[in-house]
This record gives sequence, structure tokens and C-alpha cells, in this order.
Amino acid sequence: MASANLIAQFGAKLDNMNAALSAILEAKLDAQSAALEAKLDAMNMKLIVLIWEIGFATAILSAAIFLT
Repeated sequence: MASANLIAQFGAKLDNMNAALSAILEAKLDAQSAALEAKLDAMNMKLIVLIWEIGFATAILSAAIFLT
């Protein structure tokens, strides 16, 4: 009887440790996900700006060629 109680207490402690570890890992995952999303948004913005710059330069060069 005492050993069954000891096993139940040990199981409860393991469950608590598992829940705590899961919460910690979930928080870290959320933080990393938010940071990664912010970096991705910044990279997308840089890419959009680069595409606009290329388009603008192409338009200027085309106008210079056709108007000369």
C-alpha cells in the first residue's frame, strides 16, 4: 500500500514537471516564432523596395534610351 502511494506521488511530480517544461518550451517557441515573423516581414519589405528600385531604374533607362 505504501509503495502504491509512493508511486502515485512520484507520478504526480513527473506530471507537474512535464507540465512546467511544456509551458517553458511553449513560451520559448512563441517568442522565437514572433522574432522570426518580424525578421521575415523586414526581409519582405526590403525585397519590395528592391523590386521598386529596379523597376524605377529600368523606367528611367528606357526613357533615356527612347528619348535620345
